[in-house]
Amino acid sequence: MRELAGYDRLAGNGDIVLIDANREFDLKYELRELVAGVVKAASVHGLTCKLLHSDERGFRRYRRRLLIEGYKCQIVSSRVHCVDGVSSRHTMYPASLPRTGWGDFLIYAIKDGNEPENVSYFVVPRGDTVKSTSVCAPENWLFKYKDAWSLLSETLPEERLNRRTQTFNWKLSYVMSRGKSLGLETALVKKVGLNRHVQNRILINGRKCQLMALARLSKDSSSDGWNYITLHAAKQTWADFLIFMLKTAGAEDVDIFVVPRERIPKTTTTSLTARWLNRYRDNWTFQNIVKDAGDNVPVHLKTAPRLKRPPRITRKIVRERYEEGRGSNSRPLEATHGESAPVEPPEPPEPPVDVAALIEEQVANIRRFYAKK
Repeated sequence: MRELAGYDRLAGNGDIVLIDANREFDLKYELRELVAGVVKAASVHGLTCKLLHSDERGFRRYRRRLLIEGYKCQIVSSRVHCVDGVSSRHTMYPASLPRTGWGDFLIYAIKDGNEPENVSYFVVPRGDTVKSTSVCAPENWLFKYKDAWSLLSETLPEERLNRRTQTFNWKLSYVMSRGKSLGLETALVKKVGLNRHVQNRILINGRKCQLMALARLSKDSSSDGWNYITLHAAKQTWADFLIFMLKTAGAEDVDIFVVPRERIPKTTTTSLTARWLNRYRDNWTFQNIVKDAGDNVPVHLKTAPRLKRPPRITRKIVRERYEEGRGSNSRPLEATHGESAPVEPPEPPEPPVDVAALIEEQVANIRRFYAKK
């Protein structure tokens, strides 16, 4: 058990708060449902829980903070999300990282989306997580901490208990180290108005590049989907090149494809053995390679010109043309003092407008417009 003094810096603002180590719990009145569930699960494993005095106005106790076996533990609650609403293959477990530096352990209390009474507890040392994320597969890093209450009874090194943050994600770190080894100039892209940088954008030799991770269609190496990947099109036009990165489990090398953004006009699926894709493998010279006659994948190096839609003939236009075709049949004005005004010979009336012909012409224009597509 970790020994602590009677006073400790518990609040996020650095205020000193008294730890009441001798006060016992009253689960019915003192604790909320969330904290009561954590205390009950910890008590089953023989762990001792203590309450903490709160410096928050209007609260006698911290609502999400406990002292378990001498370790400062912060409770983070969330709910399981199902992407398709039913299948358990596409469930996401959110694991957010608190902003404060308080706590030696994070206890994730994740409720089931369909059955809220079923709660899963993940006991994670603070130094083992560096960012807010969501995990899907059971073989992910979060599931090895499921019901890991035994960690609270062990003596862990300080580096596993201290708060860490991730400066660069794995894609940005790999591209920066790879560019340094190749002698390329790399620069980060800062966020507008913030003293931070964008994690999926980088400048390489002045070229605007966007980093995008690839995933195989199947995790089974013996299936057909193992050699197929999905190439997502960029939603923004900022980048000149898209750097697709495929990281295989158990392999140190990362497959990199540097593809011009215009080459992927829409999201598509292709094979890793495709000839057009392998031309862009490790394309650090940033060449806009044109396809050969043997390629079956269309190339979109330039955006096709947009066809202009023919003007629409409305009822107002038909009425105006009809009035113009009728001409003026009004009587001439009479002169003053009883004198008759000279009468000019009337102009020959124009032929009336054929409305049916106008409609047929409009329909023909629309058909020619869609036939060009």
